[in-house]
Amino acid sequence: MQDREVLRSLGPGAFEYAYISSMAVAPAVRRRGLAQALLLAAQQQALLWSQHHLLLHVYDDNLPAVKLYLKHGFKQIAADPS
Repeated sequence: MQDREVLRSLGPGAFEYAYISSMAVAPAVRRRGLAQALLLAAQQQALLWSQHHLLLHVYDDNLPAVKLYLKHGFKQIAADPS
């Protein structure tokens, strides 16, 4: 993707990025490492595409997801107004 506002927040030299548009794990199978496996697969795919930036959106109140992304090195670069 090439959203100019997002690219500005990534810093100089960023021309594009991979984007996770949606990720979900069914409630019945949560807490088994599936979200982590999905995220790692997305990171590996981004590298195969020579993408050094991987972005996504997450709601601030989705604490398990926020913790997962922070644990894997993601940083908040923007927040939508509430």
